[in-house]
Amino acid sequence: MLVAVAGLSAAGKTTAVEHLEALGVGRVLYVGRLVHEAVRQQGLTLTPANERRVREELRRREGADVFAARALESLRQSKLSGAPLIDAICVREEADRYRRELSGGLVILAIEADFEKRAARAASRPEKPLDREDLVARDRLECETFRLLDVLAAADHRLSNNGELADFKADLSALAATWRDGGR
Repeated sequence: MLVAVAGLSAAGKTTAVEHLEALGVGRVLYVGRLVHEAVRQQGLTLTPANERRVREELRRREGADVFAARALESLRQSKLSGAPLIDAICVREEADRYRRELSGGLVILAIEADFEKRAARAASRPEKPLDREDLVARDRLECETFRLLDVLAAADHRLSNNGELADFKADLSALAATWRDGGR
């Protein structure tokens, strides 16, 4: 089983997969790393604008599922133990690609959080902070261009991350327990 998290920026996707990894559910594969590698391969500085440009260019050139294809290749080469925990899935074509190529199945976990919570989190990130204007632009890109809302609508599970971190982790732990018991 592959678990892929989906959600708008600063919803808590990375927190979710890191907690699931700590619980022993599987191993994290940060898809954003694949974008960072592509930016560096083009000799560009790692900035949100360059990440966006490269991400869009690769999707135009290689297809909307380019990052799923690259993540699958990375998984094949790394031979990770446990279920892959994908941070993150952004477009429906990625979900389709994972479903086609993985016999163990795909579980999509939608992480939801209000804009104000996400804005506060994004502004306080030690790496790659986003101000409100950048977050609005990122939301627009993810919703209008990537159609992230389609992925969220198709999610197998939804968790709210509007409360305290301990509550979010408790909800993740409860979900992980159902997976360990054979549930999806």
